[in-house]
Amino acid sequence: MYEGFATEKQTKEYLKKCYVMNNKIHSTSFFSVSALGLGAGRSPSKKYCKNKDDKFNEIVNYCLMNGMNLIDTASIYRDMTSESQIGSVLTNIFKSGCFGRPMYVISTKSGVIDNKKHLNFVLDNNIVKEEDIIEKQEKYFTINDKYFQYEIESSLRKLNIKTIDIHYIYNPESILSIIGPKEFYCKLAKLFEFYENQVRIGNIKYYGLSTWNAFSVCLKDKRNISIYEVKKIANSVGGKENKFKFVQLPYCQVNQSAKINKTQKYMGELFTTFEICKKLNIHVIASAPLCQMKYSSLSENAKDRLIHVMQQQNILSSVVGMSSLVHAFENIKLLSL
Repeated sequence: MYEGFATEKQTKEYLKKCYVMNNKIHSTSFFSVSALGLGAGRSPSKKYCKNKDDKFNEIVNYCLMNGMNLIDTASIYRDMTSESQIGSVLTNIFKSGCFGRPMYVISTKSGVIDNKKHLNFVLDNNIVKEEDIIEKQEKYFTINDKYFQYEIESSLRKLNIKTIDIHYIYNPESILSIIGPKEFYCKLAKLFEFYENQVRIGNIKYYGLSTWNAFSVCLKDKRNISIYEVKKIANSVGGKENKFKFVQLPYCQVNQSAKINKTQKYMGELFTTFEICKKLNIHVIASAPLCQMKYSSLSENAKDRLIHVMQQQNILSSVVGMSSLVHAFENIKLLSL
C-alpha cells in the first residue's frame, strides 16, 4: 500500500503541471484542489460502452492524469467496486512515476448499507450488532465505531493506500430523523472519538459529514443537523486541533439552499450553511452540481451549471460524476479556461 497523504506543496505542483488555471485552484491550509473533483459513484452509460468497468477506469485515469486531484468515492458506490477500481488506477499512476500519492486528495465515506447481502455479512461476522442498525426506506444506516473501523480498513486495502485524506459519515440525517437529537449527538461523540484516534494512528487525516438534506431543511425538521453542535462535539473530544474539517452537500443553480436558507442556529442568530461553515472554519465540498441531470454531452446548460458552482467562493470543490470520456474531456477543459 502507498504511504503518504495530500500535502500543500505536492497538490499545488500537480495542479501546475496539469495547467489548471489559478482561478480554478482552491486552497486550504493543508492542500489545494481543482475546482471540479471526480465523483466516482456514476457508471458509464451503455450508450458509450459494452464493458462498464473498463470505461469507468478510462474516465478515472483521464481525470486523474489531467487536472482533477480530488477523488470522491464511497464503500457502496458502483455495487461496492468503486474503491477497488480507483485503487487500481491510482496504483498504475504511482507506478508510472507521473504523479505521486501526496498530489491527490482521496475521500471516501461509510455508514450506509444498501443491500441485504452486505447487511447479513456484517451481522454474521459480528462487525456490528442488529441494535446498531437503523432501517429506512429499504436502506440500512449506522454510526457504530466498530463498523467504521471495518469500513476504513477495507477502504484502505481497496484503494491501496495507507491514509485516507477525508473520511465522511454518509447521510447521518437518516439516523437522526429516527433516533432523535439527544441519542444521535451522543453516538456521534463516540464516533468522533474513534475518528480522532484514526487520525493519530495515521489511517485518516480529516473527517466530516456527507449529507443530502441535513443542512437544507428547516430547524424544526427531524433531519436538521446543527453544524455548531457537531463542531462542539469535535472540540470536546479532539480539542481545538480536532480534524472535523469538511461537510459535503448538494449545491447547483436550482438548489442553492446552502447559500440562501438560514437553517443553522449559532449564538442566538440564524445563518445559512455557507455562513456557519465560514465562521467555524469548515470547508464545503459540493455534490450534484448538475442537479442530477442526465446529459449526452456537456451542453451549454450543463457548462453554465458547472461554471456557476465553481464560482462560489464558499465551495472548495464540486464533485461531478461522468458517464463517458466525452464528459471527462469537457469537464477537464473547464479547468483550463
